[in-house]
Amino acid sequence: LDDTSPGIVVAGVRNRPLRTFTLSTEIPAPAGRAAALLLDVRAWPRWNRLVPRVRGDVAPGALVTFAIRQPGGGHYAHRARVLELEPLRVVLSAVFLHPLLLRMDHAFDFVPVDPGRSRLDQSWSVSGVLAPLLWRRLVRAMARFAELGDDLAGACR
Repeated sequence: LDDTSPGIVVAGVRNRPLRTFTLSTEIPAPAGRAAALLLDVRAWPRWNRLVPRVRGDVAPGALVTFAIRQPGGGHYAHRARVLELEPLRVVLSAVFLHPLLLRMDHAFDFVPVDPGRSRLDQSWSVSGVLAPLLWRRLVRAMARFAELGDDLAGACR
């Protein structure tokens, strides 16, 4: 979010991102093809090890539930709202208890590199009073999404 972004405003207080985290993955396919595969959540069980199940439709304003594989086995349900949906960009937002406590916006941006290759840039903007306290744990969780990028690259081969 930049200075022109409204962020979250609750009771007159603007909740700006305190921390950001980014990952990039080279994709051996055009950006449009890679983005279409990511948006086809019904196909995720065929290629996505980290998030093999999704409930809900990826549509602006929709609430989607993702089954994320836990490091020790099993899955946990992660709910996020679709904030933006463009041909080469998706932004999901998850609020934990209240936006002033913890909010995470996860953006997936597909960047064309050349006609046959692209790059998936995943970025998170994290805000709320709990962000500094939970930052190390959140970084470990966000870093696991490199696996999603790698799986997407493999599915595009």
